[in-house]
Amino acid sequence: MQEFRRRLQNFYRFAYRWCDYIRAQQISLSDNLLSAVISSLEALLQCQELQDVVAEITDCFTLFLTAYEDRDRILAADYMETGILRLLEDVTQQMLAEEPLPQAGEGYELEMTSVSAYTLVRAVDVKRKYLHSNLNPFREAERFTERWMKEGVGVYHVVGLGLGYHVESLSRYPYLHVYVYEEDEELISICQKYSDVWPILEKRKNVHIVADTGYEQFVRKAQEIEEYKKMEQLCLYHPSLATIRDTHLRENMQTLFLQMDNANRWSNLMKINFSENVKRVPDGGDRLRENFAGKTVYLIAGGPSLDKNIHLLKERGENDLVLTVGTSLRRCIQEEIHPDYGIITDPKTAVYAQINGIQQSRIPLLLLSTAYLYLARDYEGEKYLLCQEGYEPAEEFAHKQGWQTFETGASVVTTALDFCIKMGVRRIVFLGLDLAFTGGRSHQGLKEKNMTAQSELYVTDIDGNEIPTSRNLNHYRLWIERRIARAKQEKLPIEFIDASEGGARVEGTVVQTLLRTMSES
Repeated sequence: MQEFRRRLQNFYRFAYRWCDYIRAQQISLSDNLLSAVISSLEALLQCQELQDVVAEITDCFTLFLTAYEDRDRILAADYMETGILRLLEDVTQQMLAEEPLPQAGEGYELEMTSVSAYTLVRAVDVKRKYLHSNLNPFREAERFTERWMKEGVGVYHVVGLGLGYHVESLSRYPYLHVYVYEEDEELISICQKYSDVWPILEKRKNVHIVADTGYEQFVRKAQEIEEYKKMEQLCLYHPSLATIRDTHLRENMQTLFLQMDNANRWSNLMKINFSENVKRVPDGGDRLRENFAGKTVYLIAGGPSLDKNIHLLKERGENDLVLTVGTSLRRCIQEEIHPDYGIITDPKTAVYAQINGIQQSRIPLLLLSTAYLYLARDYEGEKYLLCQEGYEPAEEFAHKQGWQTFETGASVVTTALDFCIKMGVRRIVFLGLDLAFTGGRSHQGLKEKNMTAQSELYVTDIDGNEIPTSRNLNHYRLWIERRIARAKQEKLPIEFIDASEGGARVEGTVVQTLLRTMSES
């Protein structure tokens, strides 16, 4: 049975990859792979376990070859997927279901997939999370490689081993070096004992498995890549987050790759935006230092609790400043708050709605260097450019101009926080900084909407109760807490006050009402 499974997996790997090439119209790749598909099927059909269906599979195979020889590759792929592959899966699933599964180890369970390869389940209490597809982990691994492989990159650093299917796919190219960091030594042992691709990985000299407690070596490597701008790629095998037992470490990993995802997803758009924005916005944000230094800044976010107290800002001190994120800019105008500044960081076209209809407003606008280009083109008020750290073109431009750079933290409110700190303000007062689904809502101004059902994550709110949130919002909360902690370590004379009337508790801030805060201004 073991040899049968090996041959079956070998055929599945080649056949599904061949079908994917056809569907993607990568004809030369499919032609190059065809001989491996044919030879692996011929080897499989010699197995005694398939003797009852050899004739039926052979008939399908004949139809497949005829279609291919007629250069009807689409029909050939249909015969492969709906004929040969489906027939094999139907026959072998019942056969393999009768085979006993080995015991993986504490906290892990092995299951058989539709393609006769094992998948692994992380079982903690009553929760079970799959580390690989229980249908086709080989095909899933190909998507991982497509996601992370980049032109010109020869070294990849992967967080998470699992059973190694994604590692086998990425390391198939011998000119690439793949370093895999895994903190769970038990999981490494499970992979070595039961992974269907481990015999392949063992033979590949370009694969390096690193037992990395606390992922300390990976973190050092990430810092080194960032510092020296190395052409090496950090990769996350996302299901492996379920194996990280330390909550803080898991959240840090999620934050790191969330920021990378945001940058990668919109990289082309960011380049276009940046090239246009530097032409249209001649002034840097740090030109405003004298306007902000030593003052109280009311930093308005877009959380649902803003509905409760935004109107009170009409009574703020004469010398106090209001800095609002773009999502709350229009709301401030409607409430006759008259903010002193707005800030927008989003590179996507949808963000234009935040100024649509108020392009002639005279409220000065802070724009991230990669913010949507038509904001700078159409907004008639004063505009100031914020060049962000971690984006090389912006760093280089800021250096040439002699400008300050700013940390973004992957959101507009985190960017605004870093800006205020670096401008030397005296107090930062947050409003609408819910970072959670207060009242089941995600943003101010929205009607009741049950976001609670969409959340598996709960945090402590300002009253000490549990409140639902999302992973993104929680990442922003953690980033804000770390930024505040750093400011305090640097002994900066800044007070951090959370005057939001709801939402998650943000460590490092003093929670108090807006009325009391304004009375102390």
